[in-house]
Amino acid sequence: MDALKPSRGWSAAAGVPQAFASVDSQGRTALRLAMDGGHWNCVQPLIEACCSLRSVTEDLRSPLTAAVERGCGEEVLGLDNKLLGLSKEQLRLAGQICQIIKSKDSKDSKGVSARLDDVASQVMTHFGAQGSTQTRGSPGTLSPPPLPPKEASRSSFTKPAAGDWSPDFCLLALDLSQSRKSRRALLQPATCSALWRVSLQQNLPALAKKLAIWIGLSVNAKSGENSRSQLLDVPPYASEDSALALILERAVEEPDWLSVARILLHVGASPTSTLHGQPLLNFAQEQADKNQPGFNDMLEPLMRRMGQDIDPWIQPTALLEDRTAECPICLETLWTSTPTAFVKLVEGGGQSVFHVICAHFFCFDCASQQYMKQQQAQASEYFCPTCRATAHEVMPMPDIAVNPRLWFQFLDVNRSGEIDQNTAIQALEAMLPIDTERLHESIAGGCANWAKGHVSEQDFFAKGGLLEWIRAHQHDLAYAAKRGAAPPLPGENLESWFKHWDVERRGALDKGQVLRALCEASKTSSLETRRIQELKDGIVEFWEKYHLDEGLTRLHCKDALIAADLALLAQKVAGTA
Repeated sequence: MDALKPSRGWSAAAGVPQAFASVDSQGRTALRLAMDGGHWNCVQPLIEACCSLRSVTEDLRSPLTAAVERGCGEEVLGLDNKLLGLSKEQLRLAGQICQIIKSKDSKDSKGVSARLDDVASQVMTHFGAQGSTQTRGSPGTLSPPPLPPKEASRSSFTKPAAGDWSPDFCLLALDLSQSRKSRRALLQPATCSALWRVSLQQNLPALAKKLAIWIGLSVNAKSGENSRSQLLDVPPYASEDSALALILERAVEEPDWLSVARILLHVGASPTSTLHGQPLLNFAQEQADKNQPGFNDMLEPLMRRMGQDIDPWIQPTALLEDRTAECPICLETLWTSTPTAFVKLVEGGGQSVFHVICAHFFCFDCASQQYMKQQQAQASEYFCPTCRATAHEVMPMPDIAVNPRLWFQFLDVNRSGEIDQNTAIQALEAMLPIDTERLHESIAGGCANWAKGHVSEQDFFAKGGLLEWIRAHQHDLAYAAKRGAAPPLPGENLESWFKHWDVERRGALDKGQVLRALCEASKTSSLETRRIQELKDGIVEFWEKYHLDEGLTRLHCKDALIAADLALLAQKVAGTA
């Protein structure tokens, strides 16, 4: 190495730094190989030759943290600190991590775990990304750079600039941490934002996958500061685009990222984020329509997650209707009888699309019988039995949970890219247990953000749009069917009632969960805005009266006064008190 060194230094030698930055099949540079092999006589010259000491490769280790993890960190940390580029505190902390790793095999496992917990908070302070994160509205890169060439995406032949941030010690500490507490200390919004950004910039799906798993295992799913959803959805860049959105965009060129997107959705990332101003689900649907590999399979987990992030306190989703839409011919309940409509076929744009001719829906049996009767009469055209509008065919309403765009197109009567609000309402009555009068009451009360006269495709897919509204109510119906009827609200002991509603076994119910429970107890639909407000007011008073800052717990349910007050509130709203 000394013999090869140019008189004016390594940086002056054309092509030499790039050669040292070349990687093997596992993404390891010459410096990393020298450290892994214990070739310490080569390490310092390679660092002087501008080989990056802290760039992370596919195994999520930099040359420095790989040496620390192997128990050889002290040899590296003993080099001239001008070469290492670490502050005094960072150098001290790195040495401390070396000592902890050496003592991992000792019998004092509890002591080692406590030291790791202590180190985690210090790593956040001295190696964290507080100064590098780009939050919403802050200056900086608005979008990720183009996908770099594979050979250039995993290493850098230059030393990191003073303002650059390396995640190497954060990643090492997260891997070493043995408790949720220590990992939570590291998983701050700024750090997660920076880690998502590094994974995209350096094309490291393994980093994004591991980060999602760490967040899922360590962070509470409930909403609030530093909640799981906040860390999963924090934008990597200064734009509004979430990590999930940018990862799906990257998956168009690199299908390996699709598995990362699946993990994010599984642990709780929101499918209602945007990508360059476009609803994410709309983008995924477009890619599926283009037969982009893997995107058809991505629609299922995206739709499964759609509607699950709605706060039941802000937007309750209990549909407990006595009166629901019926088939106008046989008077059977429509939403359980495969709602079907008379349709026309429209060809254009390279595809054929069926859409309704009117907003009248029938059960599948009656619609089919009407169609066959008209067919036997050798009619030249078919027609809706209610309004006599002419049609080409009868067809069941598409399953919105399978193909939301097809559902939207099915209801776009005029092929204008919009659904008329009245058509949307009649479709909702056909597919959900909804009372028409109560739905109109809910819309008039401003409880349906999607109801603006017409629903465009953009608004349909957007956060708070009609698609999310429908899926949230479908999820609630499915959960209610799975739970079964709740035990009645007694005046004494609430333990069995509490167990029924504590589905996630957290040991506490929040206001939204109590509201959903009291909706059922008082037979109140979430469409009844006046009664919902009465329940909310009563729950707020109840929370203040019993100081339920941590929620309604199992212990509270042993209090006869609390049980009596809950039962009284339900009876009052139901009109039976």
